[in-house]
Amino acid sequence: MNCKTNKLRDAIALALVVGVGGTTTPAAFAQEAGAQATNLDRIVVTGSRIKRAEVEAAQPIQVISREEIEATGLTSTQELLNGITASDGGGLSTTTTQTNGSDGSQQVSLRGLGANRTLILVDGKRWAVDLDATTDLSTIPLAIIERVEVLKDGASAIYGSDAIAGVINLITRRDYEGAQLGVYTGQTSIGDGARRAYDLTIGATGARSSGVISLSHSSQEEIMAADRTISRVPYYGCEALANHPNYNNGATYEGFFGSYCGSGFPAYGRFQGGALGSNGVTLIPGRPGTSPSDFTSFTNSARYNHAPVNYLQQPSKRSNIFASGSFDITDNVSAYARANYTKRTSTQQLAEVPLTMNTSGAQGPQWRIPIDINNVFNPFGQTINQSGFRMVAAGPRSPSYDYDIFSTLAGLQGSFEFADRMFDWDVFAQYNDGQYDSTGTGYINLFNLQRALGPSFRDSAGILRCGTPGAVITGCVPFNIFGGPDLGLGAGVISQAEYDAMLNYVRYTQVSTSGNTTFNYGATMSGEIAQLPGGTLGFAVGFEHRKDDAFNQPDTLVAGGGS
Repeated sequence: MNCKTNKLRDAIALALVVGVGGTTTPAAFAQEAGAQATNLDRIVVTGSRIKRAEVEAAQPIQVISREEIEATGLTSTQELLNGITASDGGGLSTTTTQTNGSDGSQQVSLRGLGANRTLILVDGKRWAVDLDATTDLSTIPLAIIERVEVLKDGASAIYGSDAIAGVINLITRRDYEGAQLGVYTGQTSIGDGARRAYDLTIGATGARSSGVISLSHSSQEEIMAADRTISRVPYYGCEALANHPNYNNGATYEGFFGSYCGSGFPAYGRFQGGALGSNGVTLIPGRPGTSPSDFTSFTNSARYNHAPVNYLQQPSKRSNIFASGSFDITDNVSAYARANYTKRTSTQQLAEVPLTMNTSGAQGPQWRIPIDINNVFNPFGQTINQSGFRMVAAGPRSPSYDYDIFSTLAGLQGSFEFADRMFDWDVFAQYNDGQYDSTGTGYINLFNLQRALGPSFRDSAGILRCGTPGAVITGCVPFNIFGGPDLGLGAGVISQAEYDAMLNYVRYTQVSTSGNTTFNYGATMSGEIAQLPGGTLGFAVGFEHRKDDAFNQPDTLVAGGGS
């Protein structure tokens, strides 16, 4: 519902008092409140464009009041909506047990149909959406919500294909007078994952106008997946690894869950083909990796447990300013406006890059990277066309996100009477703008890696060189993929300077940016046509035009197939 309900609320309250008292006659009620009861404001019920005086709608609607919201003790809109019965829990969140988490966006999905099929409205109007047609709920501060209406049925006939799963209409606080300050702080019982939230809401109401402004800020600290039993292994059922002797080395065990409880691209490498066999060999921990005898057959016990490196809860910060107001131009015409700005930063952390190299192209064209027989570190005397290696030395992949989202809305609404029938109209225009910047560390330049795994040698001065003595590749540094997690530094195969040079040559920082703007405008009119035995025959008519512009500027190396 998205208009004033004071008269309706007062009438219902009075009716309840009359019903409970039992001593007030119907005649007395008619004398005292009859005039008010026949002048109820018509309201828009979520899932219908037709205004009516009835409270109930034909559609299944769940309503969450402001009192219920405050009683939950929650600090974000996503947490509130993710707990409703219609939610399937499939929307992105800053708390995840999946290997690849979100960019910090918060979404809700209804009935298992996805967040891009769940329409989010604010005061009956569409909210800003991302490039993938989803709404980031972190842009809607919980402090400005008066109530929530959830249409748990499909409503694509009314709202479009993005409402197939249902509609969530967030009604903001209006006719609010006074000031309210909210402070929340807390952390887990283990002492991590601290959350803080602050909000200040100020409102004023006059004879013909009203306005509300809300300032809010929230933050949360990370929780590492390694710090929880349920998340420090890739899948449920792998907890038995905790007592396995190789677990602390990031390995898994050989058994029923073996192929699921770790990656086949381990920190000690996996080299396959030819004399190495189809299953391949892996470096024995502690060995230098300079001789075939330093390697052993690859089994599930050599797999890499990639789960502990990930965040279970992402660190993030959000600042928001929200303002809305209305002004009664005449008794039947009012103007309204709304503006919202959100600044959100967050960081994700994923396991180190797995090098999934296979010249057959099975892992994609960018991974057609052989290890040359003449590579200075190759101990096997053959070119290796299939190999895997976990880039522990380069550190976890750590993309950081900086999002700025702005939304504004303005319109006129009113009513008029014609032929003893009431008609309502609404004209509006809306503009949304989103700018999304991302910077990621811990990634690998595959073009440089391919050169670093090609032919190489040490020159007469003992300096590592890529290429051959007669055709040196300037600037290239050979990479010791056979040296294990520290690239052979601990075993004395390479020096600290060579270790640093190897990483600096293959490691790089990803930079990307994207954005979208939406401009839409529309008009609606609804009213009553006739009284029928089953109730009033109503109608609604209108149009809406929406134009979306978007751009995506990916990292240049990613766009060129080099990462």
